[in-house]
Amino acid sequence: ASLIEEIFEDPSKGGSIQQAAGAVRQVLDFVFSLSSGKRPFYERLATFLSHQYQVYTHSVNLCIYGVGLLHYMGWEDLEELYEIGLGFLLHDIGKSKAEDLSSSAEKWKVSRLHPAWGIEVLKENPDPVPQSVYQIIEEHHERMDGSGYPRKLRGEAIHPFARIAAVLDVYDNLTTNPERGRPLSPFEALRSMGETMIKQLDEEVLRSLILFLGSPKGVSPVELRTE
Repeated sequence: ASLIEEIFEDPSKGGSIQQAAGAVRQVLDFVFSLSSGKRPFYERLATFLSHQYQVYTHSVNLCIYGVGLLHYMGWEDLEELYEIGLGFLLHDIGKSKAEDLSSSAEKWKVSRLHPAWGIEVLKENPDPVPQSVYQIIEEHHERMDGSGYPRKLRGEAIHPFARIAAVLDVYDNLTTNPERGRPLSPFEALRSMGETMIKQLDEEVLRSLILFLGSPKGVSPVELRTE
């Protein structure tokens, strides 16, 4: 993750977005190589992903999960996968502007403001970035019921790529972030998301994630509530 770490340390430097783009292409190659093997895809994916929670590690995880999920869902346009993957990789780039994360108040501030900060970072960078990347960065904390931030968007008003990022962001935080307590197993995380966040997350994306990751003995970890 050293390349991604460098990008987050100085995202305004010329060429940094191009470096990130190169990393996404490597992720695409990696995901396609895994999906072509005989070993169950998620098992191989899970052994690859690091459980040391850092912003850049989380970003790499999200990119890998995202590209893998989209590939599973039938997305085959490599340029579109590349574009979405870049947005996933950079979704938390605004946190690079945080000066101090030692206090709870500062962590809350960063949590709320990093989507807007991320847009500022991209605008400061000379590298061209697709518009959908901006929307993933700005909207990945929006929620289907309007309870998210920063704009309290609802449902279809949230960009489809951002809705995917939102589901994956929650999942990876639940399974890897020690600041939230004991990391949950994939089964526990999916069950928790289905039981407590079904109105907030895109239900179709969550269903697809459950199918993509699979579950022990073919039993779904949660029955999604649709009432």
